[in-house]
Amino acid sequence: MTESTAVKPDWLTRLPQNADAMYVATAIERWLPRAGWRQAIDTARQCGFQVDVDYLRQRWQLAKRDHPIARRSDPETSWMASESITRRGTRAAHVALIVAGVCSEPGKTSAELGEIVHLDRVEAGRRTSDAMADGLIEQGPERTCTVCRSACVTWWPVPRRKAA
Repeated sequence: MTESTAVKPDWLTRLPQNADAMYVATAIERWLPRAGWRQAIDTARQCGFQVDVDYLRQRWQLAKRDHPIARRSDPETSWMASESITRRGTRAAHVALIVAGVCSEPGKTSAELGEIVHLDRVEAGRRTSDAMADGLIEQGPERTCTVCRSACVTWWPVPRRKAA
């Protein structure tokens, strides 16, 4: 579905008749663009479904970020894991570790940063992407990584802008 605000009511046919409020909220989140959530809630209520609006408000806070916490095509377990590490604060803590590592040793690859801050190579790669999406670090040129021995991008601190 495109990111337009028009929501077609046919998405309701995917819902079981006895869908609870959490199921409907999850369906809205997974199947519809954020711009159409309000209309989807209204449509679901008009058709007699309950919607867990508090859950959607929490999800909206996460969804306001420019990058998703999981892909729409990922299995439900990926969404649950992403939500769990975000809710526990692990994601933010690991992003902070990565940013600190980049600031102390600029020009390292994500695998090298993982060794510096004691994170798994894959987790370090995920958090460097998060930090870049948040505008905290930026990609640099590729070079051969000393950890995985392949071409990898390097990571650099974002230059701070001085106030005018």
